[in-house]
Amino acid sequence: MRCYFLIIFLLLLSGIKAQIVVVDIKNKPIPYVEVLSNNKYFYTQTNLKGELNWNEVLKLNPTDTLFFQLITYESVYFIKSELTSNDTIRLADQIQDRIQEFQEFSVVSNNKKNKYQIIDVCFRSYQVNDDSVAYYLDGKGQWISKINKSRFDLLLKENRSLANKVIEKEDDNPDRTVNFGFSPSVPRPPFYYLPFQYHKDLTYRFKDSSNIELFIKDSIYVGNIETTKDHVFYTISDYDFVGTNKLLKNEINRIQKQITLIFRNYEGFNVKTIQNYDDLLYYKSYTELSAKHNEEKDYKRFTQVTELFFENVAYAQSINKKEIKDSTKNWRESNYTSEFWKTCDCELYEPPIRQLLSNLYER
Repeated sequence: MRCYFLIIFLLLLSGIKAQIVVVDIKNKPIPYVEVLSNNKYFYTQTNLKGELNWNEVLKLNPTDTLFFQLITYESVYFIKSELTSNDTIRLADQIQDRIQEFQEFSVVSNNKKNKYQIIDVCFRSYQVNDDSVAYYLDGKGQWISKINKSRFDLLLKENRSLANKVIEKEDDNPDRTVNFGFSPSVPRPPFYYLPFQYHKDLTYRFKDSSNIELFIKDSIYVGNIETTKDHVFYTISDYDFVGTNKLLKNEINRIQKQITLIFRNYEGFNVKTIQNYDDLLYYKSYTELSAKHNEEKDYKRFTQVTELFFENVAYAQSINKKEIKDSTKNWRESNYTSEFWKTCDCELYEPPIRQLLSNLYER
């Protein structure tokens, strides 16, 4: 009888979902931490509770290395054989060590009203197909739009594009599983996701003095606002994104879309009333989809990550539309140089880790 109950107990234990949890130095779970590896077929993220599914880690060899990284936190790495299914991994906040001095600039006021906003950014965009990086794009650019409008024109200064040869070859095959593809693009400023614009029916619940939880109808948790001395972290899930599309023989499942905005904090700052980009330092969009060509074939998983690092926001009464048109037309003719990493004067900018770019070639 004891043996019988022991077997049942072991079976119940085997059904428990083993997780690694990533937390900060205050033991608060950290969502959306990127987890990469020297194994080019591995890429994942922690969930809203900071959990990393142990089943994902089991895909790796014992000697493979896992890299944990997230903007404003110090990156750490572990050999897979050093980890167990119930480990807690702590990331230290290193933002104070990376804050840079900004160049001072003056604003000249006159009687004419400014019509345009000019946003200087560094950007990064990449896609993972079934755990393999398919493409990577980064560089510097300038977005221009009318004030408080969502339509932007792009002036590219520097950019490079890298691709995975194996996946590109698959995309050229007419018999591939999914007969559509994605292409890299420069992320646009997140007008739709500014707090005043996105989900005006959000409910705010104070968890403590520095943490506000966000809910939508039916008390569905969608994110939180976390405040530190220097920054405000605004993290949300876009539930309007989730759904399924069918086109001809293709089926696309939109699984999730996570948005992170980091603002500069100061006395009197109120993130709920923000209507511009003046204090926005960082934007990240993490999108996960799956797709298949017909019902007889397996789904293919696509993960897309886009990031904007804000360098400067200025305003003008007029712009040179010809310069914008010429730049947009010839944007692939880039003057990208290796000095890019030194010239990105963004407070929160982080170069990509080497493992993200491994096995890619320049287009």
